[in-house]
Amino acid sequence: MDSGSSQPREEDDGFCSISDSDRQYIETLLQSETSVESEADADSVLTAAWWLESERKDIIKWILHKRVEFEYTEHTAYLSALYFDRFLARFVVNDVEHRVMLRLVVIACLSLAAKKEEFEAMALGEHVGERNYLFELNSIKKVELKVLEALEWRMHMVTPFIFFDYFAALFIVKRSDHRDLIGKANRLVLSIMEDIDVARHRPSVVAAAAVMAAHDKCMSREALESKFDEVPSWDDDDMQNAVSCYSRMQGIMELGTPESVVLDNVAFAVDDSASTSKGTKRRLHFD
Repeated sequence: MDSGSSQPREEDDGFCSISDSDRQYIETLLQSETSVESEADADSVLTAAWWLESERKDIIKWILHKRVEFEYTEHTAYLSALYFDRFLARFVVNDVEHRVMLRLVVIACLSLAAKKEEFEAMALGEHVGERNYLFELNSIKKVELKVLEALEWRMHMVTPFIFFDYFAALFIVKRSDHRDLIGKANRLVLSIMEDIDVARHRPSVVAAAAVMAAHDKCMSREALESKFDEVPSWDDDDMQNAVSCYSRMQGIMELGTPESVVLDNVAFAVDDSASTSKGTKRRLHFD
């Protein structure tokens, strides 16, 4: 038989595929996700207090804005939010006055994520000036240590983006659609960060929902469940969470493109009354 007559599956039928070694690696990650998720054992930050939910939305928008400004990757932005939500899961924030502290925490989270993931992370001084506030660099460094302690110094965390190729292959997505699909899935993951506590959602759940929403935003619940039923190591709760995430992404696409959400130029909303005088900034430091 002519050796040139046999071609890999992806060349024959036009569907995305991954190697056996990559598949095994991803399925190992799927099995290990349960132990990671069990660490988020506190109440969700989205149900802690009405003002905290609103504050967190502004914080996520700030992360997304800085990602664009600093040209950071989607992974860095998601990792920043993951650090932030895991920090809040371990510290009680029950006072509106703590919102200044939260700005300090998210700056530390973005700085740490960038140091972990980016080849050229911005200098710490580029992060600290926010409208009416100027934080001392030493204060940021101290909070970075607090965040690291809350994370138990485990900065490496799995994010949804590593699962995209696996789910594109598992759900039989055409290779010709692959690049466009991954781009849409990236934006959908970022766009849903405001609405979910990322520390309490398995990355694979968010990834599967994003891949399916990018592939087809009009799928029925039955069709989704049929697809998600193919994912190894998932239980019924994971499947329902994936359907819920898909529904949220579907709503985002109906309201507008994911790009309009991700690229929204939103800075922290800080009252002018918080400054010492109009047009000036308060220089803050925390012990």
